[in-house]
Order: sequence, then structure tokens, then C-alpha cells
Amino acid sequence: MPDDIVDAMSNHYKSPLLAWWHLRNTSVLGKYLPDVVMPQTHGDMIAQLSIAEWRLRQVVDDIQRIMENGKVEEHEKPDFKKAMEFVRQINSKLLSVIVYAEGVE
Repeated sequence: MPDDIVDAMSNHYKSPLLAWWHLRNTSVLGKYLPDVVMPQTHGDMIAQLSIAEWRLRQVVDDIQRIMENGKVEEHEKPDFKKAMEFVRQINSKLLSVIVYAEGVE
């Protein structure tokens, strides 16, 4: 389906997730988009936001510890890589909340 049609449908149905799904599944660049797990209810949205906030506090502490000397030491690289994976997960949760909230507006 052409991008302009998907864009029109996303706007009409107030569903940015439709545009995300289209890009994720039809574009070679879709593999770079973060995962989105669409909340089903307002409660799900709050839960995802709370989990993201909790994980963010943890990962900030970890990254501060790793970067306290201004660089990532060789022995810290596995912990830094793990922290960045958590940042990606947090990003996905926050994006899911944003997409859901835009559909509510």
C-alpha cells in the first residue's frame, strides 16, 4: 500500500500505530524502528509508563557508575551494552505510551 494512503488512514483513524506497522513491515528501514507494544487500556498505559520510569532510574545509576571516569573501560563494556539494551526497552515502552495517548486525543 502506498505511504500516502497509509498516512491518510493513520490520520483519519487517529492511529499512528498503523503508520509504524506499515513502515516496520514494508520498508527495508523498518528494522531500525523500536518495538511498540500497544497498551490496551489506560491502566496498561500507566503500567508501561511506571515500568519505564522505574527502569530509567536503575539504568541512569548504572550508566553514571560506568561513566564516572568519563569513559567506558574495557571490563565495563558488557555492563554498558546491557544498560543500552535497557535504554532501548525504555524507549519502546515510552513510544508505546505516546502512540496510545495520541490515539486518545
